Amino acid sequence: MRRPALAALLLSAFLAGCGTLSVDVEMGSTPSSSGSADPSASATIPDAGEILLAETPGAAVTLPESGPPAATATLQIPRVVDIALGKAHSCAVFDTGRVKCWGMNTRRQLGNESMVNSNLPVEVEGLADVKALTAGWAHTCALTKSGGVKCWGYNKYGELGNGQNADSGPPVAVHGLSAGVIAIEAGDDHTCAVTASGAVMCWGFNQYGQLGDGTTTSRSVPVPIQAPMGNGALAVAAGWGHTCILTADKSVRCWGNNEYGQLGYGAVEDYRFTPMDVAGLAMSAERISADGGQACALTIYGGIRCWGNNKYGQLGDGTGDTRSTPVAVHDPAQGMRNVAAGWNHTCGITRAGGALCWGWNYSGQLGDGTKASRAVPAEVYGLGEGAEVLSLGWAHTCAVTDLGGVKCWGANESGQLGDGTDLDSQVPLAVAGLGGKPDPLPAKTDSAAPTVTRTSPAPSPTATTTPTAVTYGFPPSGMTKQIRT
Repeated sequence: MRRPALAALLLSAFLAGCGTLSVDVEMGSTPSSSGSADPSASATIPDAGEILLAETPGAAVTLPESGPPAATATLQIPRVVDIALGKAHSCAVFDTGRVKCWGMNTRRQLGNESMVNSNLPVEVEGLADVKALTAGWAHTCALTKSGGVKCWGYNKYGELGNGQNADSGPPVAVHGLSAGVIAIEAGDDHTCAVTASGAVMCWGFNQYGQLGDGTTTSRSVPVPIQAPMGNGALAVAAGWGHTCILTADKSVRCWGNNEYGQLGYGAVEDYRFTPMDVAGLAMSAERISADGGQACALTIYGGIRCWGNNKYGQLGDGTGDTRSTPVAVHDPAQGMRNVAAGWNHTCGITRAGGALCWGWNYSGQLGDGTKASRAVPAEVYGLGEGAEVLSLGWAHTCAVTDLGGVKCWGANESGQLGDGTDLDSQVPLAVAGLGGKPDPLPAKTDSAAPTVTRTSPAPSPTATTTPTAVTYGFPPSGMTKQIRT
């Protein structure tokens, strides 16, 4: 692929005899003729001064030895450092602090006012200093490098935290959180933040007491949880109607909805206003994640323990039994370094950088080349040992790779895989402009290599004009969900 403008720039530097020239190049959201944007490039300048680009990350351009002093141009390609998935949208943040989103946009969750879905990444308006992201059912929030929080998208229950209830495409500042925040996490319709002092503030939907303020009143501005936390919180995780924190002494406490035992203290009941100690994880948890009606913790020993709803094997213990206390995920004999929970599936990253997923697989969201749900971990096909960050949505999954690109798989009815189509995929695909040309499936020497087909997505539930409690029917999850208006 030829870049005349860049060629002219480098050629002028060459003629001027300058020393070193750095060129920042950001990946665009428009695919190349091959179907996606180039992730990175090296350029060799032949005698004619023309620049030819090749796919070599971080490569330098050196002029011929003869002639004027050599000029070197390093193409600094922005890398993706974090990713967040909602029900049917995805967002990624670059190391430059800019954010791009793709997928469903009916509630402006892509960060613009178009309300038009996009199957390619589009830039979020007005963000240039972001370091982390989180996404709920139809809203997204960003943690800035200065410790502030901004949110956009669906806001009926105050999910954006700006004191209002109107949806917003452009990001809005969360009230009272302009600085001092170290971590953020969104549940379906509520969001929480951990401050540098270890305090936890939450806002949004509160039907089950998931905000931790001792009430069931939804809040459009952050409120502190009303419970002692010892030395404070290090991290927070949020599910459909429950919230968990990782405390400074590496224990886990949860509150809110508990109809599947997702609070982890050994009972199944409607809900709890006050944080409950999760059984068996005292001073032994390293990371936590929650979604739907379950939660999981990565232990300091490299194992994963999960609890709550297990209808599709999302707890990974080889059964479909709901658990009110943590159970060990089937040992993949590799050791784990991260865990991420989705609506009805769960994934983890091994110490070697491989990805494993288990649970519901109706749309191929486990990435193993099949659509068979699994009660024990299955290897994600084609990622090798290159996974750095995982995020899970309702029925799709994405990974940030060690090259700073993004690959996604699973449901794609709204373009949430970002590959320019609306076809589901049972294996990882490169997101256009966020990791280069889609990689071919790696060669397999055994007979287990999946036969991959791209399929049109199954029909989604139709939204009504009035909020209605429904149970999804493909397949029935045993959990009710309010359809968005």
